[in-house]
Amino acid sequence: MSIDVTIITGLHLTETDHDEALLVAALEERGISARVAAWNDDGVDWSDTSLAVLRSTWDYHHDAPRFQQWLAHT
Repeated sequence: MSIDVTIITGLHLTETDHDEALLVAALEERGISARVAAWNDDGVDWSDTSLAVLRSTWDYHHDAPRFQQWLAHT
């Protein structure tokens, strides 16, 4: 299944951003398939999304070189 929008977050955040669930629900109500995925989750297939939106990657600074590599690749 192809995902229209992926909202990008981080794996090791101390708090969940509850707004992300509301955003995904609002998009899906409009017929847009959406998900939340962590930039540093090696199990995510980034080629399966049409649009990736950086939203809450608050943990990127813990591994900035890996984040920059992920940005370049993705």
